[in-house]
Amino acid sequence: VCSIEIDGGLPRPCLYHDMKRCLGPCVDGLTSSAEYADAVEAARLFLAGKTAPLTRSLRAQMESASESLEFERAARLRDMLQEIERQSVRSPLSSVHDEDLDLFGVAVHGNQASVSILVMRGGQVLDRREVFWEGEGAASPAQLLSELLPQIYDQTTFLPKELHLPFEVDGEEALADWMSERKGERVYLRHPERGPKAERLRIAAKDAEFAFRRRFRIDPARDAAPRALARHLGLAKPPRWIEGFDISNLQGTAVIASMVVWKDGRIRKGEYRSFNIRSFTGQDDFRSIAEAVGRRYRRLREESGVFPDLVMIDGGRGQLGAAAGALAELDLESLPLVALAKQEEELYLPGAPEPLRLPRRDEGLRLLQALRDEAHRFAVSKHRRQRTNASLRSRLEEIPGVGPERRKLLAKRFGTWETLAGASVEEVQGVLGESLGAAVHRFVGAATAESAEID
Repeated sequence: VCSIEIDGGLPRPCLYHDMKRCLGPCVDGLTSSAEYADAVEAARLFLAGKTAPLTRSLRAQMESASESLEFERAARLRDMLQEIERQSVRSPLSSVHDEDLDLFGVAVHGNQASVSILVMRGGQVLDRREVFWEGEGAASPAQLLSELLPQIYDQTTFLPKELHLPFEVDGEEALADWMSERKGERVYLRHPERGPKAERLRIAAKDAEFAFRRRFRIDPARDAAPRALARHLGLAKPPRWIEGFDISNLQGTAVIASMVVWKDGRIRKGEYRSFNIRSFTGQDDFRSIAEAVGRRYRRLREESGVFPDLVMIDGGRGQLGAAAGALAELDLESLPLVALAKQEEELYLPGAPEPLRLPRRDEGLRLLQALRDEAHRFAVSKHRRQRTNASLRSRLEEIPGVGPERRKLLAKRFGTWETLAGASVEEVQGVLGESLGAAVHRFVGAATAESAEID
């Protein structure tokens, strides 16, 4: 690679020019600006994977050289063309046609989903995007995609000529018309079922599955991690059931403890629990942990008498002591317990004078870290929902003529003030009746507009 300034000022070229591997732009007269620019463009196309226009150009040059009896140049172009064709053996995601399209793969498991979007431009996949969804109930793949597509292309400046979807979705014709109007030419929604295009969709579906596993499955090594924990923590057997606790609060108010569950190599979202801390007011992580742990295992003792193999607390020695005290009050001192401190990623064990420090790559530590992070995510999301609901209830109290029961109906139906403000009058009337619904719709619209003017 040349490190000199290319200005044509050198007296003679280097060996690369003699080997026909450089045009010699460093020497005036060896090449023209147009010829050098063509070479740079050819290199750019090759590095970008856009070999179709490059091979067309080289073939035309080769034929022209042959017709002009420049057989040596034609032979060099032929060799170059063959090498490019060998180097550009296409993957299933490439196309000999300069297609501009987006491929969608969807993976749905229960109330969680991932969507993988492969962005193909000029016949090559140039980008890959992931979208994740998690709701209260089971997700419908078709409904999920029908709601997601308008959101994606409302934010996208360059629209593809085609969307390749794994199945039909509601409102396809309207979506295609809207995208066509934005693009200025027809956009098509297709569902390939055979051939290379269908194979690409299968690859997109696999990519969505991989993305789902990375996002929602915690256990990085199903067997190795429990064995490592048993060895490090002195457990009688590798744990198959672990519960992890974390605390979330906002300046000491609305304190929530979260509990996540890992069983047999998988997180179990259906078994998660949250605890509104109510035995005291203010911010005290130790008392919060003690209350949550005590309530959880008192209930398990009353209901089944079956307990997890390991309890993990997010925190250090103080949080560990609070949890151990709560278990002692229930005569459950034998229940294995560990605390994981964030700052140094140290493990605190009951009765151990010093924390345990494991290698950062240790599978057991990685499992506990993943559970700790999941407990924190769940606590924060629960806390955020609680604050949102509290904010909605507060604003609903401003609406004249709407009592507690009707406020509950509105909160249950719309969830947030923004959703209520965006609802049609018919939707509000469906909850409150024709007369009151119309009045509430007018009030919410006016209040929202006034708030926007203030902002």
